[in-house]
Amino acid sequence: MNGSYSDKFNVWGIGLLLTNWLISVGAVVVILFSAQFISKVFLPAVVLACQFVLMRRARAGRDSKKGYCYVLPFLMSRVLFVTVIIMVAINIYYMGFIPDEKFADGSVNRSIPYITILIVAPVSSAVMLWAMYRGHHLSYCYQCRATYGLPAERGFIGRVFNNESHYQLRLLTIVSIIATVYSWTYYLVRYSNANMNSADKFYFNYIPLIFYLFSGAYMVMHYWSLFAFYQKNIVADTGSDESNTLVRFILICGDSVFLSEKKTNSGEFEPGKEVFDTPFVQKYYFHQHLGEQDAYGIFSKMIGRDVKFELRFLYENQNINGNSNIFHFLCQIDRRSAIEHAGVGGAWYGQAQMGRLFDARMVDVMLAGEIRRVSQMANAYKAYDSNGKRLYQVRHYRPSFTFKELMHLDVDFNDPTWLFVAEDNEDSRFFKIRRFFKKYVGGFDM
Repeated sequence: MNGSYSDKFNVWGIGLLLTNWLISVGAVVVILFSAQFISKVFLPAVVLACQFVLMRRARAGRDSKKGYCYVLPFLMSRVLFVTVIIMVAINIYYMGFIPDEKFADGSVNRSIPYITILIVAPVSSAVMLWAMYRGHHLSYCYQCRATYGLPAERGFIGRVFNNESHYQLRLLTIVSIIATVYSWTYYLVRYSNANMNSADKFYFNYIPLIFYLFSGAYMVMHYWSLFAFYQKNIVADTGSDESNTLVRFILICGDSVFLSEKKTNSGEFEPGKEVFDTPFVQKYYFHQHLGEQDAYGIFSKMIGRDVKFELRFLYENQNINGNSNIFHFLCQIDRRSAIEHAGVGGAWYGQAQMGRLFDARMVDVMLAGEIRRVSQMANAYKAYDSNGKRLYQVRHYRPSFTFKELMHLDVDFNDPTWLFVAEDNEDSRFFKIRRFFKKYVGGFDM
């Protein structure tokens, strides 16, 4: 695949981020606009229709196997789902549980059981804050990472999705909190239930509409600037959009890992930082497949043909464009001294030392992702079955983990199933509730 094909995928990905924002925020605009003309009894139907559109979009994005980021439609579909429940509950309460004398004396207005922005804005704030708290453990994001790998493993557009999804989430949280504070302040201080006058309509309907529309205009300018930056700085840099295959080998001996120190490059989050990574990394022109026999030959050239070692394929990542991939392998030798004459700089680090390097954030992001993936999957395999049920009737049982067991553990590290089990199992909160929703109301997990 050539560079122009890859560029189209990256440009499409940037445009998709803007489209998702406009559709997600546009759903709120449609609801607020419709609220001026549609009875509050029937408004939940409009909200439910918007929620269905967003839910289908998020689910289609998840199932497309492209790895694009649809987390904002996913979250907004949850906002609208909760909003529908609250609106319907209020309507039912107004229809059957409020005495007629309350309507007669004017303290309650039958035609205005609720004000739309007073529901949408707080619910949006709560859901967005929850998503920020969950971070990468949010189910939608966790599934994406488990399936497609870390942002660093997915190329330029993977890093863009990671940064921009957090940016969009923060911005929508701020917008929702501001709308919540000012609308509820006006409601408590100035609003009368007797009727909705022109000032009320301006504060409850038009200001939120203007606010959300301005946020859309701002995001158009933001992504136009990001697109211009990409065209100027990324497309012209052939090193940032290669069609290549990266092969990485993690070398272990017993429970120690061989690492060397390096500086992060200019394209990473903290350029110039000293971190530790495996020195056994090789880049080639793009290969769709790489067998263990080929990998064995590559590593033999790196370490010396006289050195005996075992090799195991771990997993593969492919970037969104489909023109670059990363193969991860684990290699084991019997004696540390076997590589003394390989001419590779580095040192052996035990698991305790590795823990200290992790705590100090001195492990390369790629190596950190590899170790976290295999350790989580190995521990999940030893503690639970494939449905997340405990193998041993001990709550929160945490099996021991050693590097040397990885060579012969009967786990397919290329299959993300055990990553999902590690995150969602019988020791997780609300496990049975989430299982129920996944089985009968697909896609409603948070």
